[in-house]
Amino acid sequence: MDVPPPVCVLGIRLKPSSSRERITAIDEKAVTVAVAAAPVDGKANDALVKFLAKKLDVAKSSIVIRRGKTSRMKVVEIFGMNKTKVMEKLWKTFSK
Repeated sequence: MDVPPPVCVLGIRLKPSSSRERITAIDEKAVTVAVAAAPVDGKANDALVKFLAKKLDVAKSSIVIRRGKTSRMKVVEIFGMNKTKVMEKLWKTFSK
């Protein structure tokens, strides 16, 4: 019997056009991520995917924005990691 790979569904609150790329808050509803890219032609979304991939040490192709492509509130799926592992890595990034 095949076991499906883990998938983490994560709420993201995006702050585009920021001076620095970083996690600014983590709460029960969402992780707030600031990116330098402007919200034009999907550049902020691309920056978000790149940021998360780097911090989580996964391929950019493992991260998909499922909802909120034109909104600051997003739902992101991260393939290959469970939510516990994702949050553990994001907390380490946030606390630095």
